Amino acid sequence: MSSKSRNHQPLKVQTLRILLLLLISACTSLQTTQETNEVTMDIMKKPLVTNMYTADPSAHFFDGKLYIYPSHDLDHNNPENNGGNQFDMEDYHVFSMENMQSLPTDHGEVLNIKDVPWATMQMWAPDAAYKDGTIQTIDP
Repeated sequence: MSSKSRNHQPLKVQTLRILLLLLISACTSLQTTQETNEVTMDIMKKPLVTNMYTADPSAHFFDGKLYIYPSHDLDHNNPENNGGNQFDMEDYHVFSMENMQSLPTDHGEVLNIKDVPWATMQMWAPDAAYKDGTIQTIDP
């Protein structure tokens, strides 16, 4: 072996060691990422709200939390029709999530049809806007 070959051999071994360490490191971080995503994906595969019927949600990120504004349909046995009166949507609830690994917190009823003089039948498709530190609901 020439002196040139001997000088390059430690460099090749060192390079192989570094590549091996990078490969092991990549596999470890890939496993951690997959485990984290599995937890997140588990929540994403199921309904977030299971204790009541909700529909028409709008979602907004305010002050580091995800807020969800859905319509709330009461449990009923009304016959279906094309007039929309088969639903019993008389109030709105607001939900929030700190992160995607926890279920939403129900902040309770925030508006009822009894409190809206011009509303006679249904409350659906709410939304919200944030300005100057205040969240305003938009209630069609």
